[in-house]
Amino acid sequence: MKLFAVVVFLLYASQDSLTVKVEVYDWAQSVVLPCQYDQVLEELVTVKWSRLDLNPNIVHLRREGDDELAQNQLFRGRTSMRPDALDSRDFSLTLREPQPSDIGNYVCSIIDEEEEILSDVQLQVREIFPVWAKVLLVLLVLLVLLAVSGGLLFHFRHYFMSVYKVEVDPGVESVLLPFKTTVRLPEGVIVTWRNSSGRMVHSNDRDQHRLYRNRTKMKEKLKSGDFSLTLKNPTDRDTDIYTCTVYKRSSDEILTEKQVLLNVKAGADSFIIAIDFGSGYSGYAFNVRPREEGGGTQLKRWGEELGLDSPKTPTCILFDEDEEFLKFGYEAKTAYNKMRREEAWKHYFYEDFKRILRLLVSKVKIIRSSSSLGPAVTSMNSPVFSG
Repeated sequence: MKLFAVVVFLLYASQDSLTVKVEVYDWAQSVVLPCQYDQVLEELVTVKWSRLDLNPNIVHLRREGDDELAQNQLFRGRTSMRPDALDSRDFSLTLREPQPSDIGNYVCSIIDEEEEILSDVQLQVREIFPVWAKVLLVLLVLLVLLAVSGGLLFHFRHYFMSVYKVEVDPGVESVLLPFKTTVRLPEGVIVTWRNSSGRMVHSNDRDQHRLYRNRTKMKEKLKSGDFSLTLKNPTDRDTDIYTCTVYKRSSDEILTEKQVLLNVKAGADSFIIAIDFGSGYSGYAFNVRPREEGGGTQLKRWGEELGLDSPKTPTCILFDEDEEFLKFGYEAKTAYNKMRREEAWKHYFYEDFKRILRLLVSKVKIIRSSSSLGPAVTSMNSPVFSG
């Protein structure tokens, strides 16, 4: 639900006209641009509201009635005047749903034999929470999530590095997941092999999952400390981390444990994609066939519509007035630069994300570091949203 705005009028007297400054927030339902005439009108005249930076420059036109065909399409269905404006000599204009693209100087004039300017209104529409701030906040959240996940990976790096890796080509008859220990173990231990989702791959005491039946084998004599597992007919679906755990039969106490990463190379029906998302430029490449089958890296080329042949495109993006994606890269930059001023006001164009994010993060750190001196209050005028 929209609210009525609090409008500030600053009046300045001049010889020929009255200059008025009007400020309103973009969540307001409407705003009134004032214009009064202090003389008696003896015959019918034309009242015109215009903005000289537009083409056509007519915002609203009235003689016997309102002429919607003459006005600029940005204001169609959004402007109105009093029904008795000519009788009351109050030519004030009501503009509904003010938005940043409405910022400018509006001239109210009457046309009889000559045109006489009555008032000049400077309209300023302030955004309560601009779109760029919303986008930056979303990007900041994503940055924080990436930082947290990166910290977790760094914390457990030794765990991941300690996994033994086995790699085989597709179509081999079997693969060995090795696990030998010199630790002296008691007789009658329980040995289990499980995949990363907890499915039982093999056990000398428990039932295995149906996907691995008749496909696994271990040595019968476990006392030697060789718990290696043979997996028959491996496919790329078997690529996983497998954990071998040796328990004490009497108490289920873990005596020893090892992880093995099995990588079964993908066949010709798989493909690889590499994406480079950079601060200034981005690009991607892919490969859909193995090299031994004549496959090669396919690199996306950009800028053909501009006569270019570049392996990268500018990291910029263009959204329409409903914040829906339109174009990326050279196409976004070219489309935005070709827009007329009034059309550009209705679109959202962003580039150089990483530089803005680094600046925003540094300002957040400054605010957090100073919070020990007292409670921090963040507003639209705070360092986070300025600059």
